[in-house]
Amino acid sequence: MLTLNSRYTLFAGSTVAMVTMGALYFLPYLDPDTQCALSLACYSLLLLTLQSEQWSPMYVLRFFLLSGSGLIPPLMLFLVADGTRVMNYALPLQNRELAGYLLVLTMAALSGNALGWRFGRSMTSLPGNRFPLLDENFGEDRSSFFLFIFSVFGFLSATMLALSLGPYLWEASYTQQASAQMFGLTAYNMVCTMSVLVTFTIALLNRFRRPAVNAVAFFLGVYVLLECMLLRGMRAEVVGTVFGGFTIYCTFYRKRLSAAFMLTTFFTGFLFVYLWGAYRAMAASGFGLYDAFAYMTDGVQSYDLQGNDFYATGTFGDISATFFNAVALIESRTTPLLLGNTYFDFIPRTLPAFLYPDRPRDSSFIFYEMGYPYGGGIFELAEAYLNFHALGCFIVPFAISALLGILFEMAWTKPTVLRLVACGVFAGSIFRGTLYQSFVFYRAVTVFIVFVVLAEILYRATRRWSNWAISLQNIN
Repeated sequence: MLTLNSRYTLFAGSTVAMVTMGALYFLPYLDPDTQCALSLACYSLLLLTLQSEQWSPMYVLRFFLLSGSGLIPPLMLFLVADGTRVMNYALPLQNRELAGYLLVLTMAALSGNALGWRFGRSMTSLPGNRFPLLDENFGEDRSSFFLFIFSVFGFLSATMLALSLGPYLWEASYTQQASAQMFGLTAYNMVCTMSVLVTFTIALLNRFRRPAVNAVAFFLGVYVLLECMLLRGMRAEVVGTVFGGFTIYCTFYRKRLSAAFMLTTFFTGFLFVYLWGAYRAMAASGFGLYDAFAYMTDGVQSYDLQGNDFYATGTFGDISATFFNAVALIESRTTPLLLGNTYFDFIPRTLPAFLYPDRPRDSSFIFYEMGYPYGGGIFELAEAYLNFHALGCFIVPFAISALLGILFEMAWTKPTVLRLVACGVFAGSIFRGTLYQSFVFYRAVTVFIVFVVLAEILYRATRRWSNWAISLQNIN
């Protein structure tokens, strides 16, 4: 049965979806200022869904990440003088005509996000829904085994990741470190995240009453997140893992969060991401955190090489450039619609490079090949537009948010170990998956399934072996 809050989410999402479809149909007759005003009205309506969804951390993060790269740079082009730049890339494309169109597309994406989230949460209430293994309440034996095996997985993956990344930040610039992972594997960070979240969840379900379990979770977290990731330059994965743990904690205790708390938490998190990003580029030259903060704040407003005003939008601007590029490529007919090919390529990209050297490349390479500079990765809406034009900006966020809504509701209604971990792993993937490439969500699926199944097989094998050993002892 729909509550008043869920009804508002459906109302707001449906209304904005219809408005944006109408706006896209009549786009040739709407000037950029009208597109901007219409988008801001839709955004005001969608902002209230944060309250109607009770400030659920996963929904809030998705909402603000889609808003950050889809809304901030285009909107700033309406607030500054002509000729002003708001991104380091896509310089010729920074105009209000294109910006107005992108604002409408972003509203379509946010409406898809709202409807998808609500659709996903409603799916788990259907009768007869059962999820093998995920539904099991772990006994002490299985919990202890999973704690041990994922500690091993996490330690080995983090060590390999650290060796791949190279020295600490203050010993070598992050930009000079090798980007290739050892043995062609790029899933180390996902295994690390999952391992930390498994150990944390087992400790949480024991209400942190078992000192040995708490110690394993604590030391693994410090080794993985601090020693092997943060001090070597990785920030998205660290923030994602912490956010995944935060989501698990709130879901398990069914915390109802306030707007003030969530906004303060997200503002602090984004400030840390930007500060650490500035520090990792300067640390090898002997600069400290204070210097990085000064550099970050002083660079908010500056001038480009032509003397035009430049307003830094940081990571959001770099990622938004791929959105500008994608629309320009399709509208100029430089490249045809890909019709889902980049998503179908997820399947052959499942295998690591050393097993399949000719596997499809990252979809962001299309910008490099076409001579469109970009800041790394590919924004979720950029990839959606390359595949399905404007409709993709609604369909793809709907599908991803539906999956996230299903996982959240599963963990909320029955917080078993693996339901909570699945929710946390995907919550931790939202940052990189939304901004840098949707493939991260697919990789989360494969890594979760492979390592949970592997751990379960090992657990059953050891149980069978121990039973055989006991039987042999009894015979003797």
